[in-house]
Amino acid sequence: KLFVATNRMDIAFGRLREREFRKLCEAFTEEARAEGVEIAKIYSCPYHPKARARFRKESVFRKPSPGFFKMAQQEFDLNLARCWMIGHTTTDILAGSRAGMGTILVGTGEAGQDGAFQVDAHFEEPDINAAVARIASFEHALQM
Repeated sequence: KLFVATNRMDIAFGRLREREFRKLCEAFTEEARAEGVEIAKIYSCPYHPKARARFRKESVFRKPSPGFFKMAQQEFDLNLARCWMIGHTTTDILAGSRAGMGTILVGTGEAGQDGAFQVDAHFEEPDINAAVARIASFEHALQM
């Protein structure tokens, strides 16, 4: 199963409305489905400790906390030790690590240069396709 976990500072600071974000998510999942990629669920956290009004608070669902992953574990009966976090920031990698997941840092987006945390991923790959191929090789080895 494929999940998306995203912190939404743009919502927290008023640059994007929640309903606009929901529309983006719908379009994204439809595009992914058209390409043969099924996204089980998108988890998003609009909260930030320095945000505007109702979005100003700490949240266990804000990465690097592992709340998204713990929720998915409960909702989908996942074994997090067999799950992977593919991310482009040190926040992504730390969140996956805190949840006990394998982690892959991709060289796209921030490429781990965000400087938020000092953390090492289990693997680094140039892009998401290479990250998926690495995970597939592990799954293949487990079936042998």
